[in-house]
Amino acid sequence: MEIIPQCFSLLLVGSLMVIAAYAGSDGAVPRNASFGIRTRWSMSSDAAWVETHRVFRPYSWICLGESVAFVIALIAVYVASGSVSTASVLMMCGFGMILLTTFAGLRAAKKAVTK
Repeated sequence: MEIIPQCFSLLLVGSLMVIAAYAGSDGAVPRNASFGIRTRWSMSSDAAWVETHRVFRPYSWICLGESVAFVIALIAVYVASGSVSTASVLMMCGFGMILLTTFAGLRAAKKAVTK
């Protein structure tokens, strides 16, 4: 199937969001410079790191749900039309939705940490 890379990339991004949010909030991944939500406010202290990831957890699940929904839509569009280009446009829409959800989650996390 020609859309496997698109499906895999969507699912990978959604899954990594959930893993990062839970690992950072549970203390499995301490404050670091390579994995997790690394913003100015989340890196300011260990407490801010944990709180940022804790607040972001529900948004990470939404990102994963969007990933799954867009993968299902990608497969349906590809099976119905056979067009990889249409599936690619749908994949970009999926990444756009994930990005918007990520920004919303980061905004909520910043509000919780910097109050």
